[in-house]
Amino acid sequence: MMDMTKDIFGKLYGDKGYISKAIADILRGNGIQMKTKPQKNMKGMILSQTDKIML
Repeated sequence: MMDMTKDIFGKLYGDKGYISKAIADILRGNGIQMKTKPQKNMKGMILSQTDKIML
């Protein structure tokens, strides 16, 4: 995962299968915001209109 994101900055969009607090924390430490649609059993995340469109 780190090799794939070494040259990325800003926001990274993924699907529900990539939701992991550990991965999100590592990426956040590297300056990357991971954006995914929340799963049905998760509390609603507040997404901007732009993030909703990108997802």
